[in-house]
Amino acid sequence: MSLFTHIFDLFYSVTNDYGLTIIAYTLLVRLAMLPLTIKQKKSMGKTKNLVNKTKLQSDNKQPKPSLAPLLLFVQAPIYIMMFRVFSTNVVSTGSFLLPWITNLSSPDPYYILPILYIIIQLMPNFLVSLDIIKNASVPKFSKSMIVLPVIMSVLFISKLPASLCLYMLTNNFASTLEKIFINV
Repeated sequence: MSLFTHIFDLFYSVTNDYGLTIIAYTLLVRLAMLPLTIKQKKSMGKTKNLVNKTKLQSDNKQPKPSLAPLLLFVQAPIYIMMFRVFSTNVVSTGSFLLPWITNLSSPDPYYILPILYIIIQLMPNFLVSLDIIKNASVPKFSKSMIVLPVIMSVLFISKLPASLCLYMLTNNFASTLEKIFINV
């Protein structure tokens, strides 16, 4: 039994609801990964500033490689392991958080979770276009930024079990909050 599975089972024993367990567990792991995420964003910012500075000076100096890919390499296996835990540990039961879903092992029959995923995916871009947040790392709103998440949700997310969709929705929401509040 992996550490991730053991922690997942521990959360379930406390909440007695797979929906709450998935949300709490995802947020806990995102919180644990927050220092790496901040370090990654700082490293990317330094590299971007160095590239801009190098372009302005017209020197032939090359910027030092960024630490960001290495940190992403460390984070990716953790998120893959979480994905596996949620895809194998959820039994055929519902959650009181999602009353329209009677089985978290099957797709959302009303497509509510994929629609929420699309809304959360587009939220940072929409907030930037309204000048609610000033963040250069989030691109302005465009048609292509609407079409791609919608197509991805229709083709991929709408076919996933509700448990994985809930994980992706929670993870995307935490990522969106990081984009809004962590302006490194």
